[in-house]
Amino acid sequence: MQTNAFSKSAMEFAAQINCGWNLGNSLDVAKGWGGETGWGNPVIAKELIQTVADKGFNTIRIPVTWDTAFGPAPDYQLDQDWLSRVREVVDWAIDCGLFVIVNTHHEGRWLKASGKLTEQQIREMLDTLHAVWTQIAKAFASYPEQLILEGCNEVRDGDDWSGYPAAFEVINRINETFVKAVRAAGGNNAKRYLLLNGYAAIGTNDVLNAIRLPDDPEKHLMVSAHLYKPADFSFPPFVSHGKDETVYQTADLEETATEAFDMLQTLFVQKNVPVIIGEMGSVNKNNTADRVRHVQDYIRMTGMRGIKCIWWDNNVFGGEGEAFGLLNRETLEWTFGEVADAMVEQANRYC
Repeated sequence: MQTNAFSKSAMEFAAQINCGWNLGNSLDVAKGWGGETGWGNPVIAKELIQTVADKGFNTIRIPVTWDTAFGPAPDYQLDQDWLSRVREVVDWAIDCGLFVIVNTHHEGRWLKASGKLTEQQIREMLDTLHAVWTQIAKAFASYPEQLILEGCNEVRDGDDWSGYPAAFEVINRINETFVKAVRAAGGNNAKRYLLLNGYAAIGTNDVLNAIRLPDDPEKHLMVSAHLYKPADFSFPPFVSHGKDETVYQTADLEETATEAFDMLQTLFVQKNVPVIIGEMGSVNKNNTADRVRHVQDYIRMTGMRGIKCIWWDNNVFGGEGEAFGLLNRETLEWTFGEVADAMVEQANRYC
């Protein structure tokens, strides 16, 4: 380990990030529900990771689902084959010189931010979370500071994406349990940079104000939110419930995102807590030029506030669904390289 490893403040550490790319819909599937190819995407190859690095992204987020990859109480033993595969992909990313984020993703069967749970149910859930994260963290205990661990992903109460005070308190307890588990797991985990979500990872006033950061003597905590703005431009119509907007206007982003960006800056960045927008992007509606203008504005607005961004790429490029794909994982060619280039070029102005 380098002698100055983990010595940076959280803000100094995050300042090294320009922008990132999500390896979405690959390892974020339950091992028992199809495993790595369950979403229909190919097996991950190191060449894919290198292609991302060669494009200029210096961060990769690797969503991972652990559901069905751990056993029953009280040990909740992780499936070692699944853990080894995750480590292999992380190793490739670090070898490619990338910062790497690993999380727990799509765990809604057992991990919920619900105020309707009894105290016993909450305690049982937190015991599970503690055991799972203890094992993950121990497996990565010797890894360098480039590895970031993220406690959860969009944890919420069923289909309730807005939340309520009792649910906000549960997500705070989830974050506290995650931090305690990692910090006690030995090795570099004592100082590792950790990423926390609020309720459902959304950027509303109520959710952001309700985030209570756990005690951390190292002050190596960061906050994440997911912001697909403006929704009607970024999402397909069936998700945003709006018209199929293919034309992008700067004013639309300013109107729909400025308040959230400002709150993230005021509540966290100005208090020396870095913010990473862990998921953002826009779907393909045969409007590449508009998508380029959108990502340029998005990265400008976040970058000037010290906020870092990671594009959600699910390897889907067309149709009426969530076509967030930029990089074709079969051919290793950038289907929408103009969008990726615009994101990296703009991000490099602020890192």
